[in-house]
Amino acid sequence: MRHIQLWNCELEYKANKYIERCQFKLSRTVSREVVQNAYMYFYRKTEESLQTGFSFETSDDVYYHEIIGINDKEWKLATEIGCSMKLCSKPGESLRLFLCLYKLRSSKPAKSTFKSLPQISTSSKLPASEDLAVSSPMDILKINSMENEGDCQGSKIVAVTKQKIINRFNWLRKLIIFAIMQATGSTFHYASDFSFRWNCFLEELSTQSAKNCSLGPSKDALESGFDESRQVYWDNSGKILNESLILDAITTWWKSGSADNYIEDLESLDSEAFVENRVFFIQLANKETTYFGCGLADCQADGRNMQMVVCHYPRIETKKLTELWRTLNLHVDKIGEIIREHP
Repeated sequence: MRHIQLWNCELEYKANKYIERCQFKLSRTVSREVVQNAYMYFYRKTEESLQTGFSFETSDDVYYHEIIGINDKEWKLATEIGCSMKLCSKPGESLRLFLCLYKLRSSKPAKSTFKSLPQISTSSKLPASEDLAVSSPMDILKINSMENEGDCQGSKIVAVTKQKIINRFNWLRKLIIFAIMQATGSTFHYASDFSFRWNCFLEELSTQSAKNCSLGPSKDALESGFDESRQVYWDNSGKILNESLILDAITTWWKSGSADNYIEDLESLDSEAFVENRVFFIQLANKETTYFGCGLADCQADGRNMQMVVCHYPRIETKKLTELWRTLNLHVDKIGEIIREHP
């Protein structure tokens, strides 16, 4: 059984209040129904980072430390979660502090210490984990109504833009498959349904992940069996936060596979920029219906504004993922050619 937790906006608000001064209560238990988990990443400030204002996240410069953990029993009882992140500084070092609050399921009826708030729209709300055995991310997506895929309550992305995003993903998938067909001399029946479809739950997940403003992958999403594509635009990029930024991010991920864009002397798709976006390309190469959702948010890091774009997809099982990655690398030249012809 896969454990599912719903995002709770009030827990997120409380977590933010706890760490707004870079301090918090060093106790795992917040109340009878709520426990907390806190951890931080330390960034050693080098001479170069002090001059440029950037923190270099290398293995030598970054340290991870868990301050407060939750045990297995509490993890299994947790039904709702809310997290916040705070960038803090001290002489010679900066740190990114994370705090998550978990609401625990009680065996006896008890008055909640939190007000009841609608956390996830009706169209994307999941049953409680004790009521349903979920064996895979696809089960989660099938739970949600697919009749009105793009009509998500509370969505900040209008239907017209969602359709443009879907069309863009579908077009790029056809290009990747066409490149592989050209390279192998094989055929494929395009009448088969292998399109991308918008999913309200994944839009919600991506939006919350973007709001967390983490430069790295979402731990909660990865542990729940979802993969993600993430793009950050800093304040000097000239980008304005609106839904069209998702289309811009898709183009950026796509161009990372071309020698003419971002990569010099591309000899293999194992090049750094492509590896960073391998999830995106593997999803494109997968000839199956793919549910996905995207979200975006305004963030701040080290006093600088940035815009965050995140898209989530169900994780492809390991054997198939390995085969797709091998195919992409095997036909790198043809795929690179297609990308250059269709930037």
